[in-house]
Amino acid sequence: MGRRWLAAIVVLVALTGCATTGSPGASPSQESIVVDSFPAVDADVKPPPDGATNALLDAGTTPALLTVTSWGSSGCVRVPQSVRWASPSTIEVTTAPNKNTECAANYEPISQVVELPDQHPVSEVTTVEIDGKQVQFTLEGEQ
Repeated sequence: MGRRWLAAIVVLVALTGCATTGSPGASPSQESIVVDSFPAVDADVKPPPDGATNALLDAGTTPALLTVTSWGSSGCVRVPQSVRWASPSTIEVTTAPNKNTECAANYEPISQVVELPDQHPVSEVTTVEIDGKQVQFTLEGEQ
């Protein structure tokens, strides 16, 4: 009987180990495209009004960067999953809930940076949409 208990414990430990391996928050079907994330106040990014979202297009880099700033808790804000040109003047960003389950107690503007595809000149952007909603944006730098 002692060997059966030992075998049962070994199986239980092995199954538990398999369940906890892998990257927290990573999913093969929903990867974040964020290249940097930080509290907006740490980088002097002008935050949107409470509860809103805004964007900053940086045409002075290659590839051009889009910084999306929205309100939330560190680790729990929605994260960009895809970015595409809907037209030569419109950038669309799709977000998804953050897979992180460890949310901070703070509520502040969080900035997330994504790289833009280089299909069109950033200087011609007139509309930035996040999850189908048009957001206010600022264009910086030259392309």
